[in-house]
Amino acid sequence: MYLYEACEKEINSMLESCGIKDAKIEMPPKNIDADFSYPCFALSKTMKKKPDMIAKEFKDKIDEMITDKSLVKRCEVLGPYLNFYIDDAKIAEKVMSEVYRLKEQYGTTDEGKMKKVIVEYISANPIHPLHIGSARNAILGKSLTNTYSFMNYDVKSHYYMNDIGLQVAKVAFGYSKLKDKTVAGRPDVWMGKLYAITSAIIADDADIKKELETKWPDMYGKLDEALSGVEDIEGQVKAMLQKIEAGDKKTADLFKEVGNLCTEGFKETFSRMNIRFDSYDYESMFIINGDVYKVIDALKKKKVLKKTDQGTWIIDLEKYKMPSTVLVRSDDTTLYLTRDIAYSIWKFETEKAEKAINIIASEQELPQKQLNMALKILDKTYADNLYHLSYGLVNLPGIKMSGRRGRYITFDHVLDEAIKKAYEVVDEKNHGLSQKEKKAISEMVGKGAVIYSILKVEARKNVTFDMDDALDFNGNSAPYIQYTHARARSIINKAGGTHKYDSSLLDSVSEQRVLKRIAEYPAIVKSCSKNVSPHIICNYLFELAQDFNNFYNSMPVIKADPDVRNARLALVDSTAQVIKNGLSLLEIEAPDKM
Repeated sequence: MYLYEACEKEINSMLESCGIKDAKIEMPPKNIDADFSYPCFALSKTMKKKPDMIAKEFKDKIDEMITDKSLVKRCEVLGPYLNFYIDDAKIAEKVMSEVYRLKEQYGTTDEGKMKKVIVEYISANPIHPLHIGSARNAILGKSLTNTYSFMNYDVKSHYYMNDIGLQVAKVAFGYSKLKDKTVAGRPDVWMGKLYAITSAIIADDADIKKELETKWPDMYGKLDEALSGVEDIEGQVKAMLQKIEAGDKKTADLFKEVGNLCTEGFKETFSRMNIRFDSYDYESMFIINGDVYKVIDALKKKKVLKKTDQGTWIIDLEKYKMPSTVLVRSDDTTLYLTRDIAYSIWKFETEKAEKAINIIASEQELPQKQLNMALKILDKTYADNLYHLSYGLVNLPGIKMSGRRGRYITFDHVLDEAIKKAYEVVDEKNHGLSQKEKKAISEMVGKGAVIYSILKVEARKNVTFDMDDALDFNGNSAPYIQYTHARARSIINKAGGTHKYDSSLLDSVSEQRVLKRIAEYPAIVKSCSKNVSPHIICNYLFELAQDFNNFYNSMPVIKADPDVRNARLALVDSTAQVIKNGLSLLEIEAPDKM
């Protein structure tokens, strides 16, 4: 049991002796120097006393319970609050021993033991390279799979391949008409050109066609020739979707070929993020195996599907205070949402997930709520274990992306630019490093800067990505935190390593602030897991780095007296370990040199 867990257990036991069961202990705000607080407001009604009077009565009882063996050193009253203070010496002793014993496993628990969680992420339409918006999905997914694995869940990463959507149908149609299907360069980039040009020709948009012809003359010429004279392309594209739903294997194979081809390009980007998927799940699978039609039949039996005058089938959700939506078109083809219901059932009933997380952009919040409601209508008890992590847009100042125009900033481009700029900074600051070392550090810093700048913002909020802010060595950035780790490792190396230490010597305010921050780490990881929120770890690491740098700037370490020196070196070493642990959950490396 970690220190703060043991403290909460002890405080709960004290409060239970006062007659309070299942007390909700709080972490006080930063302007209060206590370690834990208990508000007495809720007791006022039942005890018919003012909250501050109740607090004073409880304090007298708790004072009698505190002994030399207690973690709690004292209890104070502040208005209606009981504030608890933990023995500084015991904080230092227990925190340091925990970090030294567990090392890279410090912060983990058996919370997820024997529990399977499926994290479905990225799932980008295979029609162009992964852009900076898709990157946010990838970064969120990777950090969450890292965190759940760290908490000992059986984590499975799934990629849901949209191999039968309208956009894919346009690419498949253009691809099928090409005489020369030789892929030039990366397949996802090639496919992006194919999608944009085919879409422009179908829409007969003169402005976009001219723009694309100028940008990619060779590809445009090939497609323009291939589609010249083809009548009713839009109708033929829709007919392809009908063929798939009717079980036409040749069309289904074509769509899958196009999807797989583009995904091969995606995998080059995945490898840079150390992303691998346990399963690639195809949307068409739920049509081929009939699951989507089982869903439709089941909803009809529940009498929530209604046929409109236009021939579509809608799910009536009005009584659930939610807009109704179409599940089957008038041509009998199903929609993405219909297949997503079947997919969700498959995750829980076939794949045996206990929890499933869908990382999907915020514009899909309503469909995800409708999906969840459909599962509840079908009496699926696991509906509440399906979680939608909604994320906002990534904005790039002065840039408007459009797949139809072939305008997007790819994830790879952003990573390359960040690494390039990181190299310029590393080269300027570290003339003594070899070229190989500079490149390795630049890779870590550049990639970390992009990941952190996106993760530090709560997922539901939009992000404005700014390269200069991302690479700021003095602000709330990965380079600042990475530099703090490198600084800590440098101190240890200069001192010739750590030695036997007396933790009771770490009694100053700045030392205790670092120790208490380290003690918070297990709860921070647990909160990230519970709330599906990686930004919690980002905020924590920034605050830990700040506390450590304040300590180091105000206290001598190597030049301190021998006994104090050893204790402070151990604190430096523990800080470096926790920073490294936290960064690893974000898929950011912690360099020893910078």
